[in-house]
Amino acid sequence: MQFYIPSHKKPFGTLSMRAKATSMQLFVILLVVWLIKAQILETYGCLGVEREALLAFKSGVIDPRNCLSSWEGSDCCRWKGVRCNNETRRVEKLKLRFPCPASLDANYIGFGGEVNPSLLSLSHLKHLDLSMNNFSTGFPNFIASYKKLRYLDLSYAGFTGAIPPEFGNLSTLRYLDLSNIDAKLSTTSHGKLSWIKGLHSLRYLDLTSVLLQNANDWLQGVSMLSSLQVLRLGLCSLPSNPDPISNFNLTSLTILDLQDNLFNSTWPGWLRNFTSLTDLNLLNNNLFGPIPVELNNFTRITSLLLGSNNFDGQVADSINNLCRLATLDLSGINIDRDIVEFLSIFSCVPLNNWRALDLKKTNIRGNLSGWLEQMTSLIYLDVSNNFFNGSIPEGIQKLSNLYFLDLSENLFRGVVHETHLMNFTKLEVLRLSGTSLDLKVDDNWVPPFQANELVLSSCRLGPRFPRWLRLQTEIFVLDLSNNDITGAIPNWFWDLTSPIVFLDLSNNQISGMLLSSLENMTSLRALNFASNFLEGFLPFLPHSLEWLDFSSNMFSGSFPQSFFKPNMLTIHLSNNSISGNIPSSICNLQNLYILDMSNNKIFGELPNCWNSGSKQLMDINLSNNNLSGLLPDSLGLLSSLLFLHLNNNSLYGELPSALQNCPLLLLDLGQNKLSREIPVWLGKLTNLTILRLMSNMFAGNIPAELGQLENLQILDLSWNNLAGNIPQSFGNFHAMASTKLPGYINEPLVTLYVDFIRPTSFETSFTSDVSQSYTDQRLYIATKGSNLQFSKNLFFEKSIDLSA
Repeated sequence: MQFYIPSHKKPFGTLSMRAKATSMQLFVILLVVWLIKAQILETYGCLGVEREALLAFKSGVIDPRNCLSSWEGSDCCRWKGVRCNNETRRVEKLKLRFPCPASLDANYIGFGGEVNPSLLSLSHLKHLDLSMNNFSTGFPNFIASYKKLRYLDLSYAGFTGAIPPEFGNLSTLRYLDLSNIDAKLSTTSHGKLSWIKGLHSLRYLDLTSVLLQNANDWLQGVSMLSSLQVLRLGLCSLPSNPDPISNFNLTSLTILDLQDNLFNSTWPGWLRNFTSLTDLNLLNNNLFGPIPVELNNFTRITSLLLGSNNFDGQVADSINNLCRLATLDLSGINIDRDIVEFLSIFSCVPLNNWRALDLKKTNIRGNLSGWLEQMTSLIYLDVSNNFFNGSIPEGIQKLSNLYFLDLSENLFRGVVHETHLMNFTKLEVLRLSGTSLDLKVDDNWVPPFQANELVLSSCRLGPRFPRWLRLQTEIFVLDLSNNDITGAIPNWFWDLTSPIVFLDLSNNQISGMLLSSLENMTSLRALNFASNFLEGFLPFLPHSLEWLDFSSNMFSGSFPQSFFKPNMLTIHLSNNSISGNIPSSICNLQNLYILDMSNNKIFGELPNCWNSGSKQLMDINLSNNNLSGLLPDSLGLLSSLLFLHLNNNSLYGELPSALQNCPLLLLDLGQNKLSREIPVWLGKLTNLTILRLMSNMFAGNIPAELGQLENLQILDLSWNNLAGNIPQSFGNFHAMASTKLPGYINEPLVTLYVDFIRPTSFETSFTSDVSQSYTDQRLYIATKGSNLQFSKNLFFEKSIDLSA
């Protein structure tokens, strides 16, 4: 059977084949167009205007490590830190955070220079990260003009001045980090936070270290951000009583960081609504009184940081219902109970759930056995400065996730073997100082970790220098003081020192000579070799050095050229055999607090170059040297000078009246050749606690004005050529009859904080510190025929000596 097909109609099969052919042709055409487009984009990369904008930015920055060396060629989408959209090839992401992270040089601070506004040509930019640099210019206001920006990180970028309120126009922004922008602390416009109300898409806000002391509206401002999940306002000087809010909109907030605001109040009432939190940080806020029971309503809390406050030690009823806790910081709170009793408060928290415990300075007692071995998830443990006792359980080896362990300043005894540490593959910080623990490992031990900080003072590591340190190539802080180490420092040790920031080998028996130059230790900030048997000439020092202690060694010779470095805070060179003149360059140290070069063989005149630039200098001790000449008038320009020890030299002439401009607490000029009358202006130094002018050539009467020194505790005018009667005004020395100690003696005179950031993660930093207090002053006082040294107990001494 045949069908008749009219001539004007086509068979269905023919139509189908033609349709397939047409579709195939269209596909081929589209494919060719796409390939041509891809080839064009591959050849020319990003848009020319965006490439030129990036090159203009590159020309404006200071790049000491040449980190932008890849910024060459036509395809800027392949440049380091630049990401483009795969379809449009428009630049959408610019990530230039700490551009050379592999650098172990602690002085490297990223880019300098300026941020060229040419970057505004990147009109499709969604992600901008310029953090961890040092631009040292005002904020790049043009950033506020981006229309699609979702992520902005300018933390630690070095921008100065007020945060532009125009940043509030970035309505698409979801992530904003302006923390720690400038070391001098930035502020916001007029100190207010109203500008953030326009950031209604924001989920993450970090304004740490931005000054907000006038921002009474801060709580109102952030409460408008209903999508906010993370809020960090630490170190902002926030008002503790912000303006009240009518509606609480922060129901999505999970992380709240308000540390270091020094609220100086009881528990803030406005916190009661933040029950959605999983992380709460109130560290160091001078909060006092009880921890409220209502904290038990924060049942989602996994991280609670309440340390460094003045809360009552009774915490049981306040936090015993927080069953999701994994991180807890109660440091500095007087808990004063046994550790097992304390942990029973958290009986609903399984021991293997704990990740971080900071209980330093809480007066907790007990030992580590029975509970610590079960905390197998622990990554951070600090129980320093307590009353823990006993030995370290071998089961501590189960804590294979630990990266921070501080057991220092406790009553532990026994031995720490390599078996205790065998599984610590992630350990970065180990502190065992100030205990009776011995660290005993095989001479060929290979540590399973690469530490950033090893504080092992008084761990009896000697007599040999620990050979296992050869394998520790990432150390920033190393304290091996008081370990009975003998002999010379091995040559291999100096190969490890380039990244070290803090090095303490004091109070050992190390002998021999140092390298002639330590200048390759370019990251070094604190160096302590005190109380050893080191000899030879003083070495050349790194430019970065801030804290130097070579005291009580056998160094000799004169000062090398450019020995004193511009950032120095303290110089301790006492009890050596150093000779020569004091270089005038010492007057240029504008950050210097303490200069102690006593008990040496230094000769010549005191430099007369002191100026108001040395406004930090508090303590000068050049006693027991061979100095001669007049006392320089320029000493009177040291507006912070508290302690001046120049005794036992050959200084002559009269006391310069300019010294009355110094706020002196101690003036010791005994055993010199000073003459004329004792000046009456000494009575104006009303803060003076100790005045010693004995064994000079002063003549005339004792001025009655000295009776105005009501704070005087030690007065020695003996062995001069004085005449006349003892002034009746000497009955006004009230401090001599008082048992009350001066309020300042427990305060640090100067403290150096050594912060270092893990090179693999900028989210974690560690801090070590070294300090010197008022009680570190030393005096030799003649009592009953004996010449006794007073140091720590100096301010307990009361005496008057007017003998001839």
